[in-house]
Amino acid sequence: MLEQNLKNLIRDYTITSTRSSHYSPKKEKFADYIFTSADVKVLDFRVLEDEVSDHLPLLLEFDLC
Repeated sequence: MLEQNLKNLIRDYTITSTRSSHYSPKKEKFADYIFTSADVKVLDFRVLEDEVSDHLPLLLEFDLC
């Protein structure tokens, strides 16, 4: 439903997981998502490897069109 009007950056950037090794059990690969509207120009998007919890940090650099 969200993807009807928004871009799913996890899917668009082919992210394979947002979970760290701290997550157990290893059932779910995704804990976080970022959706953007058409007026957001994505300059950079990636998952960082810093393990501080069971969620990996997401980095989004953007500009408004």
